[in-house]
Amino acid sequence: MIAREDVHLRLSREFPDAEISVRDVSGSQDCYQARIVSQLFEGKSLFEQHQLVYRALGDALYSAMASFSLQTYTPLGWQRLRGVGK
Repeated sequence: MIAREDVHLRLSREFPDAEISVRDVSGSQDCYQARIVSQLFEGKSLFEQHQLVYRALGDALYSAMASFSLQTYTPLGWQRLRGVGK
């Protein structure tokens, strides 16, 4: 198990500019859903974006989590998805 705050802290260290949301979907501290909006994803494929996140989580991703759902966006992509600026 890993606390939600620890997951958030690991991601914040790797993505200091990011808007990060981490949710414990089961209440058991081993199933998380995360959304990260970061300029660091600019110009990277979805695969590359997710690899950056997995690297930030390190061994916790495999040893402390039963599941991890991830959404990554650039700031512009997140604005477009939400319909901001239209």
